[in-house]
Amino acid sequence: RSPAAARRMIERGTAVLDVREAAELEWARLPDSLHIPLPDLESRQAELAPLRDAEFLVICHGGLRSGDACKRLRKLGFRAPVNLAGGILAWRAAGLPTQGHGRFDPAMLKAARPSARDGQ
Repeated sequence: RSPAAARRMIERGTAVLDVREAAELEWARLPDSLHIPLPDLESRQAELAPLRDAEFLVICHGGLRSGDACKRLRKLGFRAPVNLAGGILAWRAAGLPTQGHGRFDPAMLKAARPSARDGQ
């Protein structure tokens, strides 16, 4: 979904799942979002049990990890995860509000993502 459509979802009370790494949340995050990093999604799926039959928004930095998370969640039996197209980058580019210090450092992404030799 577009940032504008995602904002309307949130205004209606839709839950938000952020699948970024913890360090990425310092830069920008959506208020009241649940944080479960993508590598932990399957092992922490019980935390999402109330959302199993509900529509909920899934976000990441640029939309790729959240798209992957939506696919994984559907395989786990979640009926309606919705990807924020373009991630938090698109959200901020649309001028929508976030929490965090707002100073993006590309090194934080490199440090936050597991290396290829870790199987991720």
